Amino acid sequence: MYKIGEFSVLSKTTIKTLRFYDKIGLFFPSKVDSNGYRYYETSKLLELSKIIALRQICFTIEGIKQVLKGANFNQQLSNKLKEIENLQKENIFKISRIKYLLGDKSIKYKVVENNFTRIYRFLQRRYFEIF
Repeated sequence: MYKIGEFSVLSKTTIKTLRFYDKIGLFFPSKVDSNGYRYYETSKLLELSKIIALRQICFTIEGIKQVLKGANFNQQLSNKLKEIENLQKENIFKISRIKYLLGDKSIKYKVVENNFTRIYRFLQRRYFEIF
C-alpha cells in the first residue's frame, strides 16, 4: 500500500485531486487510518487512469460516475463524440470569421427597405407632386 503522496507521484496526480475525488465520492482510498491518512493499493492505479482519461475528453464528474457504475460506455462515448463534433463545427465557423476579419475585410450589412415603404414613397412622388 502507498501513502497518498507516494500514490500521487505514481499516478501523476496531485494530492489535492485525490482528496477532492474522495470528498465527492468519485475515487476512494483503499484504506483510511484512524489518523486520517489515506492509503492506496496498486490496483487503484487502473481505476484512477480511467477517471483521468475521461476527464481529459471533457466528461463531467457525474458522467464519470455513471460510467464507473456500469452505464453503457459506448453510448456515453458516442454522445461525447457528437457533443465535441458540434463544438468543433462552431469553432471552425468562428475561426473562419476571425480570419476573414483579419484579412482587412469589413463586414457590411445592407439595410433593405420593406416593400410597404418603397410603395409608399413611389406613390408619394407620383401622386403628391401635383399638389
